[in-house]
Amino acid sequence: MAVSERALSSVLVREERTQHPVYYVSKLLRGAETRYTPLEKMAYALVTTARKLVPYFQAHPKEVLTDQPLAGILRNPMSSGRMMKWAIELTQYGIEYRPRPSIKAQALADFIVECTTQDRRGKTNNDAPDEWWELNADGAASAKHCGGGIMLTTPEGFKVYYSLEYQFKVSNNEAEYEAVIGGIRLAVALGARNLRIKTDSRLVVGQMKGTFETRGENLKMYKDVTEGLLEKLKAHEIQHVPRTENVEADLMSKISLGGVPRHLSQVCRKEIIYAPSTESLVVASVTSTGVPPLPKWMEEFTNYITKGELPLDPTQAAKIKRRAPAYRLEGSQLYKKSFGGPLLKCLQPSEAEQVIEEAHKGICAAHQGANTLARKLLIQGYYWPNTVHDCIQKVQNCHTCQKFAEKQDNRRQFDSKDFSEFCKNYGIQHTKVSVAYPQANGLVENANRTIMDGLKKRIEEERGAWVDQLDYILWAYRTTPRRATGETPFSLTNGFEAKVPIEVLSPTDRTLHYEDQANEQMMQLEKNFLEERRDVAQCRMVEYQRAVKKYHDARVKPKYCDLGDLVLRDRQASQPNQGGKVAKNWEGPYRIAAIARPGTYKLKTMEGKAIDRIWNSSRLKKFYQ
Repeated sequence: MAVSERALSSVLVREERTQHPVYYVSKLLRGAETRYTPLEKMAYALVTTARKLVPYFQAHPKEVLTDQPLAGILRNPMSSGRMMKWAIELTQYGIEYRPRPSIKAQALADFIVECTTQDRRGKTNNDAPDEWWELNADGAASAKHCGGGIMLTTPEGFKVYYSLEYQFKVSNNEAEYEAVIGGIRLAVALGARNLRIKTDSRLVVGQMKGTFETRGENLKMYKDVTEGLLEKLKAHEIQHVPRTENVEADLMSKISLGGVPRHLSQVCRKEIIYAPSTESLVVASVTSTGVPPLPKWMEEFTNYITKGELPLDPTQAAKIKRRAPAYRLEGSQLYKKSFGGPLLKCLQPSEAEQVIEEAHKGICAAHQGANTLARKLLIQGYYWPNTVHDCIQKVQNCHTCQKFAEKQDNRRQFDSKDFSEFCKNYGIQHTKVSVAYPQANGLVENANRTIMDGLKKRIEEERGAWVDQLDYILWAYRTTPRRATGETPFSLTNGFEAKVPIEVLSPTDRTLHYEDQANEQMMQLEKNFLEERRDVAQCRMVEYQRAVKKYHDARVKPKYCDLGDLVLRDRQASQPNQGGKVAKNWEGPYRIAAIARPGTYKLKTMEGKAIDRIWNSSRLKKFYQ
């Protein structure tokens, strides 16, 4: 394929021992098509060829030879609307992309020369030295208003108007710097490579060129931020212009005060800045100089996404092609798309080991089980193929977890004379639930068991008082998804997931792209769906309990009693530490005094004295006279 300023061409070649041209396609670009970028024109050439040669594309395997990063753009879900539309259209043909090698067939060589001759004479691109963007920036600071104005002019002459409103106090010079910084950021975001900056501040121009001495810590920091942004450009110039040549930028800086022409206020974009640019300096993370090689699975996906390269093994190649749409490359970091959640950061083995260690026995961990640990890592935004297996190995090899593998019941610590007196003195109503395998307080028992299990393991490791470790265990419990609801208790309470210490060790996608203002807006929106999430979690919990009950009922034959029936009570449940080996197994008889719920009953003696507890039918059996 080849494209020029106003035309595109392609040729279909059949390769055997030599190259045989089969079909030639060309199209003249009209109207908006001529303003496509070179990469969009290349993609359009492929789409045009596929539409004209549908029988060939459907019946035979295809390889596209190109020197452009076409595969990566068409597989990127963040591409523009038309590119995404074309990518979906081309997906049905199973096209492979290969770098263009040396051309063997003379006919194809003549074709490439013919199509690109005019393009090489007349084409321009973003890297050409004459394609400069112009930025006019101006800042204003007073007791009533602080703001900045930006007018960005593209190489084609289009003008972009942008107004900044500062929600913090700045001096005039700092306001000028803020306007220049905002303009550079806007230009970089729009794809500018060569930028000519114009401002009416002699101080900013002199300090950036080095002709003026930079005094004051604030101005030094502003200069550092500006120089850091300029490094993202291929070339730049900064010029001082008279105020009369910077009128439009000056008007943009005072747009909130009124008095701006209507046509400018309608096309101007406004942004509110809540913190100085010097407070958002990027701090580089400290890492080792040696970069470990990527594991094989990450390397295969990365090579396929960026270069279209597949493994030699056809089975593995088919697997990579099938799974590649679920992965995304951000810079050099590979992410996996989760189902309805955030992007999952793909970890190398060393990173995965550190993350598991912190999540399992770190400062806010509770030595949880393997499945719970794996789900927690997934919720926090981490992924690697052997997540569950590695979590199982970690738990199995943990000395603390092995010591506390056997869990003990909490027994009757709340059934004592002292506790009864305490409740009586403070007017607390203490309702006792069913004895032995209680179902009425299952959720409370489950939470208590989880917290107690974590406390025991933390105390074993830290050798401290349980009170000191309670906050960490509670935090681990609140940030771990529960099987019954599918959500973490923290998210059901606040509407969003908490940031955990692991994300400081290995930042995830949401922490790398965190912005205060955008995050605050998203949190406010998410709170509108909080009640719906709670309702869904409630439905899940009901379904979960129903499934557990169904499983329980299928294995246990229920025993139901009526009012007035005589029953015997299991002595092991009522008096487990009395009687010795020769004691009778059942005691009674007792009479059914009330039905608390199907399968749980209140009892009374034959003389009519009420028994203090509620009893489960699994610990009762009918007494026949």
